[in-house]
Amino acid sequence: MKTTTHTKPSRGYYFVLHAFLLALTASTVWLATQNLELRRSAGTPGTTRQALPEVDRTWPAQPVVGPGGSAESLHSPTSATGSLVFVFTTQCPACRQAIDGWKAVHTRYGQRMKIVGLALDHAEATWRYTEEHQLPYPVRVAQDPVAYGEALDIRAVPTTLFVDAGGTVRKAWIGPPPTEWLDQHLRTEPVDLAVKP
Repeated sequence: MKTTTHTKPSRGYYFVLHAFLLALTASTVWLATQNLELRRSAGTPGTTRQALPEVDRTWPAQPVVGPGGSAESLHSPTSATGSLVFVFTTQCPACRQAIDGWKAVHTRYGQRMKIVGLALDHAEATWRYTEEHQLPYPVRVAQDPVAYGEALDIRAVPTTLFVDAGGTVRKAWIGPPPTEWLDQHLRTEPVDLAVKP
């Protein structure tokens, strides 16, 4: 009669399993927090609607990082036109849902004004994200996401910002891109005129 022997899992196996479960728990907590913020920004019943970022703020001087890893300024004070900036994170579900809308805005207005994505995230995750979603507009990463978010008064993502040619934030929206406003104001008006008060 044959006897069956069972091999006891090694300590390494339990260590890896424990680390995986801890990471899964942390991700779940983070996603739950993001979901709460998104519900607030969308005005879900039973929650407080997220206030819009303050406008008339000067664009922060902190540099951002491009795909090559070099630091650069996202907005030039000598820009000829205004800019449209999409602020997002790679883990934000609402940001993913807004991608098609941002692509459409870039297709429609990309020849008339500077359109760029600003990731408040890790550079490696951002470059994977841009490749995965084939984003047609340039994307930059804030070197210090917390400081950049505070400087721009970002209260939830996704946020869309209009920046005038002088480098001042003139309008802000939380959620998907404001296509109706864009269609109304940018089809006929000069872009820089449209983003001034």
